[in-house]
Amino acid sequence: MFVHIVFESDYASVHNQMINKYFDSSEHLFLISGRAMWDDAKKCDFVNGIKVNSFDDLEIARIMESCTGIIIHGLFFNQVIDYFFKNQHLLSKVHWVIWGGDVNFYREVGSPTNPYELEEKRKAIIKKVFMISAAVKDDYYVAKEVYKTEAGFMYGIYPALIDFDYLDTIKNKQKFTDEISILAGTSSTISNGHNEILELLTKFKDEKIKIYCPLVYGDKTLGEKVAALGHNLFGEKFVPLFKFQPFKEYADFLSSIDVVVLNHNRQQGVGNTINLLYLGKKVFLRKETATFSHFTEKGLKLFNTQDIAGIDFKTFYEHNNVNAIKAGKFLKEEYSFEKQAALWKNIFSNFKKQFPNESKNDESIEDAKNKCYEILSADPENSVAYYQLGEINYSLKNYDIALRNYKSAFQLSGEGLEAAVKMVLCHLSMSRIEEAVKFLKKIIIKNPYDKNLLLLCKELNVTMEWDDIKEYPSIKLYAGDIPERDEYKKLIGLSIEKKDHRHILHDMTNPLPLKDNSVDSFQSEDVFEHIPYEKLPAVFDEIFRVLKPGATFRLSIPDYGCDILYERSLKDSNGKIIFDAGGGGTIENPGHLWFPVISNVKELLHKTEFEKSGTIDLLHHYNHDGSSVLKNIDYSKGFVARTPDNDKRVQNPRRPMSLVIDLIKSPVESSNLSLSINSDKVYQRNNNLIELKSENDNSDEIPVILICYNRPWHTQQVLNSLKQYDIKNLYIFCDAPKTSKNVEEVNAVRDLIKSIDWTLPKVVYQTENQGLAKSIVNSVNLVFEKYDRLILLEDDCVPQKYFFDFMSTCLNKYEKNEKIYGISGYSIPIPNEILSEYPNDLYFCPRIGSWGWGTWKRAWKHKINDLNFLNDELHKKDVDLNQGGDDVPVMFEQMRNGSLKDVWTMSWLLSVYLNDGVYIYPTKSHIANIGLDGTGVHCGKTNKFDTVMAISKPNIYPVDVVTNKQLLQYFVNKHNLQESNSKPKTSIPEKRETNSEATALDVYKILLSKDSNTGNFNKLLNLGCGNRFHKDWVNVDFVSYSKEVMEHDLKNPLPFSDGSFDVVYHSHVLEHFQKAFAPKFLKNCFNILRKGGIIRVVVPDLEQIAKYYLDLMEKSLTSDLNAQAKYDWIMLELFDQTVRNYSGGEMLKYWQQQEIPAEEFVVARMGSEAKDVINSVRKNPGQNNNGNGKEPDPMKIGKFRLSGEIHQWMYDRYSLSKLLKEAGFTNIKVTTAFESIIPNFNKYHLDVEYDNSIRKPDSLFMEAIK
Repeated sequence: MFVHIVFESDYASVHNQMINKYFDSSEHLFLISGRAMWDDAKKCDFVNGIKVNSFDDLEIARIMESCTGIIIHGLFFNQVIDYFFKNQHLLSKVHWVIWGGDVNFYREVGSPTNPYELEEKRKAIIKKVFMISAAVKDDYYVAKEVYKTEAGFMYGIYPALIDFDYLDTIKNKQKFTDEISILAGTSSTISNGHNEILELLTKFKDEKIKIYCPLVYGDKTLGEKVAALGHNLFGEKFVPLFKFQPFKEYADFLSSIDVVVLNHNRQQGVGNTINLLYLGKKVFLRKETATFSHFTEKGLKLFNTQDIAGIDFKTFYEHNNVNAIKAGKFLKEEYSFEKQAALWKNIFSNFKKQFPNESKNDESIEDAKNKCYEILSADPENSVAYYQLGEINYSLKNYDIALRNYKSAFQLSGEGLEAAVKMVLCHLSMSRIEEAVKFLKKIIIKNPYDKNLLLLCKELNVTMEWDDIKEYPSIKLYAGDIPERDEYKKLIGLSIEKKDHRHILHDMTNPLPLKDNSVDSFQSEDVFEHIPYEKLPAVFDEIFRVLKPGATFRLSIPDYGCDILYERSLKDSNGKIIFDAGGGGTIENPGHLWFPVISNVKELLHKTEFEKSGTIDLLHHYNHDGSSVLKNIDYSKGFVARTPDNDKRVQNPRRPMSLVIDLIKSPVESSNLSLSINSDKVYQRNNNLIELKSENDNSDEIPVILICYNRPWHTQQVLNSLKQYDIKNLYIFCDAPKTSKNVEEVNAVRDLIKSIDWTLPKVVYQTENQGLAKSIVNSVNLVFEKYDRLILLEDDCVPQKYFFDFMSTCLNKYEKNEKIYGISGYSIPIPNEILSEYPNDLYFCPRIGSWGWGTWKRAWKHKINDLNFLNDELHKKDVDLNQGGDDVPVMFEQMRNGSLKDVWTMSWLLSVYLNDGVYIYPTKSHIANIGLDGTGVHCGKTNKFDTVMAISKPNIYPVDVVTNKQLLQYFVNKHNLQESNSKPKTSIPEKRETNSEATALDVYKILLSKDSNTGNFNKLLNLGCGNRFHKDWVNVDFVSYSKEVMEHDLKNPLPFSDGSFDVVYHSHVLEHFQKAFAPKFLKNCFNILRKGGIIRVVVPDLEQIAKYYLDLMEKSLTSDLNAQAKYDWIMLELFDQTVRNYSGGEMLKYWQQQEIPAEEFVVARMGSEAKDVINSVRKNPGQNNNGNGKEPDPMKIGKFRLSGEIHQWMYDRYSLSKLLKEAGFTNIKVTTAFESIIPNFNKYHLDVEYDNSIRKPDSLFMEAIK
């Protein structure tokens, strides 16, 4: 089946007629999305057509996936663009039919009709479509040049909406007047260029002429302006046409025309042009348009509109009617049903060649699989290939493997909903109803308005229960029914009536069935005024109990100090409110049971735990004297609808309507830890010895051990993760300095431990250096005195989102399976072609892992520390020491001969071998090792051990211990020595000293370490970083406000040796230097790059600004109010930062306006920074740096202009590429915010925000190579 995505229009309708006449209509489905604005009243009938209100429908998704091909007829409508942007895997079978306007939208980027975000989506789609058709081939070349499409081209458009037989009857109609009739334009759109046409024709205004101007279709306001201009210039000689004419009536009118003047700046009006050429009229078109070249290439005579300025009237209208002869046969044949049907037959045949029938034999299925594997080998994170593998396995009813494929697609596509739906269907196909419902509950919270998910929830009768949310990593509760707005997207509602996929039935006067300190946030709007006042202290105390330390309860209730609420309420003779009909109910049974004002609310809060052990922040309210308080609200803590920011009723003047209060539970009191205590004792507070397991212990939780030494930054990252995942049962072992050089760093780590306020850790501070091996072994032995299982982390192993869930599940599930000795949180990256065929979320391997691991006391008791005894036992049992990698016997021998000392993991690893045990590994890692950054001593800085992180919760745990041969072989090969007979490389780069005892994995890294100058991009430099920097980069700026930023005057030589960086990046820096200094600065950048290194330069784009300026000036001259508003801003962009004499300049004044003209345009031009500044200015009005109205002092001006804020020069594609070339760079290319040859550049979020918006949209992005 072929799916045609069309919109209601006469052309789409005639195409449907042709399909039904020449093809099997049952093979063609027409999905109708929207209606053409020029045909908004015309009835369009479609055979086998379905009107689509939303593409987010399960049946639509099924059709799209199963069809042979998809034809998009005109890429205009937002819902079509959004759908294919989200489902880019479908683009490989999409054929786009260009209409003309859709390929020229790039001309209007940044306008309300084509905002930047929409154009970026359109660009992504056009680049990847499979094939393109167009009426004129030049439109295809536009798609290639502007959108970089990779599609092929095939002719194919629609039969003409022309009755050629009728045109033949009127073709040579006799004319009875000597008046020259001129047709000017075809529709009321800006691209018609009416103003220029009329200006060109003014030279003939004294001649005997009549100008007809069709203005039926398009912008009516623009049409009225054109009509006014025409009447002003030509009087009664100008005739605007606003009334629709049927074809024959319109054809009769065209037959009376002598000369046609069209001035479209793109392909447009092709139907009119065909009519006029067939009738033999003299047609002027702009020579550079695709329409002009298309018809002249076919041998038809056209005239250039721009030439009118240089010709006399006689030359203008005289015509030998040559087109009437040539055009007759050609046009009638070219646009006939028969010709177009033949072209479309080729298009459909091409589809079938590229995408064979679904009834594939085993060989073709295997080929399809192999094609996916090839894609994945080149691009391991290709979600489309995973999805296609899922489709193949689903069709073969291999539901467990399909589930695995869809899960990978789901993770890699940023939790794509299409894959999520398929995961649910896999569960259902395997009769795993509970798993399907469980997964649905998790995904629907993040996407509560998705129609497919809602449909599944309805079919499966999904309702939320208290036990469901207890497993959530973040619990955010909302009292009442959740409003259907995106701001409330991830909340769980507590409703007295509603029970569904995001609401739990609960009366707030009852206790909350949740643990203490378990809720991340609580919010209520207009709820607690419905509960008796005297019951509320207990309700608020219950909320306090479940909130985590430091968490916020955002309370919003009506403020009856507000004039709107007070005036609508019924009052007694003393003015006291007794009933508010707006609150619902009746006087006898009112909705609002009390009427909040600041006095009774303060009295209420005084009775709660928030008063005793928290912070109360009164954000919005009226005071007793009628004055109001309006503090800035951080809406990230909870959206509030009834505030002046969001409710028009209280915006003029700005005043409260609700009491908005943040009630914050105090963080846990600090631990007050000692810095120097006995190494064999564990202390909590006040230096008192505690039991490892006491009444205050979180004894139900698995103990987590953290081993730390002298790396404060790394330790902080691990602590941040532990805090995020609310780890309470924490044991910290801090080693002592090895030498005096380490004292400062060790103390810095201990200061971090002292500052922990989110739990009460049990801490050991060593007084003598133990080394890593002793620290780990002794800590495990100590904790196993009281517990039967544990998890251990070193200071560079950062737990990811599902680490603790994975570890605790495994420790519980496999506790009694004595073959399993432990669980590793880290895993090497497993190839996709292996994982796609492997159904589980973990695998078994005999080799132990030591980067974030866990074990049981029952397993640890088998650890043999005596290496000689261990060696004898291994020989007795003839244990294969190569079973986990052939590096193990090498390291074991080095330990026995003393060249490798004190590697704790070796005795543990060989003890597991001896007992024929295995370790559990996740298929995707739950640990990020951040210690491979050069601060360690074993392998320096490397990305060799980068891995693939799990982005969804594991849920498939095998019952039996079965090793997968293919997976195990891959694991072993990764650990084997590359040259087993060569001497291992043990040279270590000189870095600051850390514990030097090597683990087995450390030695493995040394043995397999390679020269870092082999294409890895590890050394990254960000110059002039401002507040946008990343810890993986060396960040430099004139002034440093962070320890991550080096302070240096960039006008001086850069303090780095030649060839010391792989990448140099600077954004909005170059324009602040004088023009003469820019070449020196770029040469300096060139010198510090290694050969093959990359420079990325971002500057304001002068070309883009200039184009806007010229376009908006032209439009402003036509009294276009929208353009005039934008013109004022673009003038500021051009000049303000160059000429300003005080900080902020005219831009700041512009932003300080209460109502900013063309605000959407300004924000679209300037990005997130502009949005932040505008919001800040609105919150703090009147803070203009030059607001006194006095003439600035010349000395102050001079000082300011040397401060670095102003722009000293501007750059475009030519000038910047010229500078880079002169500095010695090659392969100079313009790129975008989203594209870079720097590996993984977007993960640093330097040019793109976390919401995928462009940080500085007004920019030119350019890259080059040394």
